Amino acid sequence: MTDEWYYQYAGQVLGPVSLLELQAAIRLGFVNPADLVRRKTCHEWVAAATLRELCDLANQDSVAACRPQRTSTDSGFTLVELLVVIAIIATLVGLLLPAVQSAREAARRTQCANHLRQQGLAILAYESARKVLPLGGYLSPKFIEDMKRTPFGARIQAHGHSWMVGVLPFCDEGPLFDRLDLTGKYSPHTGLIYRGKNEHNGRVLSGAAIPIYWCPSSPRPRFEMTLLGDPPGAAGVLAPHYVGVSGSVDPAEIAKNPAAYPTHDVRGTENHMGFGIKSSNGMLINQISEDFETLREVRTRQVTDGLSKTLMAAEQAARYSEPNGTPCFEASSQGEGFALGPWGQHYRQFNIVSVRYAINELNASKPGIGCVGNYGANKSLSSTHGGGANGVFGDGSVLFLQDDMELQILWNLCNRADGQASSRP
Repeated sequence: MTDEWYYQYAGQVLGPVSLLELQAAIRLGFVNPADLVRRKTCHEWVAAATLRELCDLANQDSVAACRPQRTSTDSGFTLVELLVVIAIIATLVGLLLPAVQSAREAARRTQCANHLRQQGLAILAYESARKVLPLGGYLSPKFIEDMKRTPFGARIQAHGHSWMVGVLPFCDEGPLFDRLDLTGKYSPHTGLIYRGKNEHNGRVLSGAAIPIYWCPSSPRPRFEMTLLGDPPGAAGVLAPHYVGVSGSVDPAEIAKNPAAYPTHDVRGTENHMGFGIKSSNGMLINQISEDFETLREVRTRQVTDGLSKTLMAAEQAARYSEPNGTPCFEASSQGEGFALGPWGQHYRQFNIVSVRYAINELNASKPGIGCVGNYGANKSLSSTHGGGANGVFGDGSVLFLQDDMELQILWNLCNRADGQASSRP
């Protein structure tokens, strides 16, 4: 009968194996010479003669292959074995870390989308209660009063508040909303809240956290206006990572009605119109029209392109920078906080955007984006999720908008009634 080789390990006889396999077991330290056995008959087990005999039989009698193996009492690691284990662990960590980071970012992106969904539901709840969509920017009540009794140019120039303030009662922030002065009791300014303006609202909003206005992936700060004194206090006021969509800057639409698109593209010193082109063909618009005389609001019946195909709000969570690398930290809040709305007849835009550029266009040197003056109306939709940004539509649904989306399609999605309703991206 051909000899069949076996060996003992952990109290068990294992095999049959070839001589080469047996030697491999010896090399790995699974087997001590005294443990080796060889089967010669069907019923008799005979201990192997010597380790050298096994090596000779396997035709591998090198000193390296046949050096003495550990005894059963030698349980330590050699330095080489320890280094090998460390290298294996490092390799596994290197392979797993990107997967862990990717999973975390996916979770943050999902949380960001959920924040937008809550904003969308608050907007729709507002519409259900008031029968109109919330305004992107509300005028100061004192300014509106003056519109009825003073000549043009002699009115109180005061900032109103934003849509983000308007929907607070519909996103579980009713107590905070109720504490705010939105009638001009303490100051004509209802949304401008630092020293010398509406200090009452500054105290109310100082350090107030509203998580649905923050994206967990954004590198931008969560509070701003920290250098303007008290109020708003050391924490500042909330810096939103989202923006309302007031419309789009579609050249074809501008050509049809240029008077409806106020523009001031000059970059440089601060100006009353603000940088960029302003539009009001979207969902969340300023309260005053381009003639600075007519008050307006949007009803859902005016969204003729369809609620599910018209964008209401989106992320604006990345940082802009000049070509030389100079960072610009403000988005459409313009460094003034989430509460700020339009300033009387000057038609500035705060916390809303007229979409002009592709998603994640972060070059601040372009008209309507720039850092200087802080009043850019065309700062792009943006995020750090990679590849696009989340947006909420008029039906409350949230979609991830790819940054390689054709610009014309993006313009169509931001215009409520251009007759060019694009299919869902």
